[in-house]
Amino acid sequence: MPVVTCYRYLGLLFAGTLVLATLAFSVSLLDDDWGHVLLASKGIGFIFSTGWEGLAGQGGYYRPIVVLSLYANYLMAGFSPGIYHVTNLLVHAGCCLLVFLLGRRLELSDEVSWGGALMFFVLPLHTDTLFWIVGRTDSVCALFYLGALVLFFDYVEKPCWPLWAGLVFCGSLALLSKEMALSLPGVVLVMAIYRGVLFNKITW
Repeated sequence: MPVVTCYRYLGLLFAGTLVLATLAFSVSLLDDDWGHVLLASKGIGFIFSTGWEGLAGQGGYYRPIVVLSLYANYLMAGFSPGIYHVTNLLVHAGCCLLVFLLGRRLELSDEVSWGGALMFFVLPLHTDTLFWIVGRTDSVCALFYLGALVLFFDYVEKPCWPLWAGLVFCGSLALLSKEMALSLPGVVLVMAIYRGVLFNKITW
């Protein structure tokens, strides 16, 4: 793909992110956003020692990476909603770029990969993950999940310990963002079979 065309796709992604960011600034915190931001504001010690709903040792969701992102937003802007929405949008845009990279790792053309990324960007199903602050749980998990898959394909092409460590690191962050990341080893296994590398010797 010509560099100019690639920049055009990036420009579309950037323009879309900018438009949505402008719209998002007028959206307040919604529903239980307030409660979750209040819990996140209690600090790092609380984040890593308690469940999602604040009942230490009593169950609930343990998603410290997501809550840590809420805490970072709280430190920047308190309860002002704008920064939370912009963070959601940036994470979503990052996922779109990883969709493109994953498409290329799957040996799809640049056009198809960019098309998939832009379709991912505008998919109406993602409305909650953009405008509902707590909805970032899915996109944060997806960010690290997709990152792990991209690194897996890079590792297949050029086995080395930094890529393997990056894969494990991203997979761990995905799991600490949402439980559905438990499926990642199975997906990696399927991808290994797809690429015919399942029984290859692991080298560093």
